[in-house]
Amino acid sequence: MPKLAIAFVVLLLVALAGVSVYAGYLVVGVVSDYLGIGRFLASLFLGIMFVRLPLVRQGKLSTVGVLPKAARLPIVMALLSMAMLSYFYRSEMVPVLCLFLAAALLLACRWMKLTLAHRMSSFFSKSVFESARSRSADGRNADPSIIDAEFREKKD
Repeated sequence: MPKLAIAFVVLLLVALAGVSVYAGYLVVGVVSDYLGIGRFLASLFLGIMFVRLPLVRQGKLSTVGVLPKAARLPIVMALLSMAMLSYFYRSEMVPVLCLFLAAALLLACRWMKLTLAHRMSSFFSKSVFESARSRSADGRNADPSIIDAEFREKKD
């Protein structure tokens, strides 16, 4: 059963990657149509606009780019919406569905990342760290099957 679950997850990830790549292809096509340039130049323009370069400042690694961090998601959503409306106007529903899936994935990705991080941290903080704290705090084991005994010698 675990092999089947792993195969399902891998196929799901491949499908999501395919949807994302196809959505990028569609967005580049719409941007090239609106700007009146070729696909190569449109993809180069978008690549330069969203580039993030590493920067070492005061001994810490960070990234710097043309767009600030807060502006990236709204601009990507605007590009996806523009492409979606363009294809919807042309009555092409398969690209509209693909772009809608990509937008939903983009919006859900942040929520999933925060939810998974919170659940993982709460799982590890409750299971590993709290059980160790409870044992050291009151001197007993949290597991009832372990008998904790203390031996003292009597002086004669």
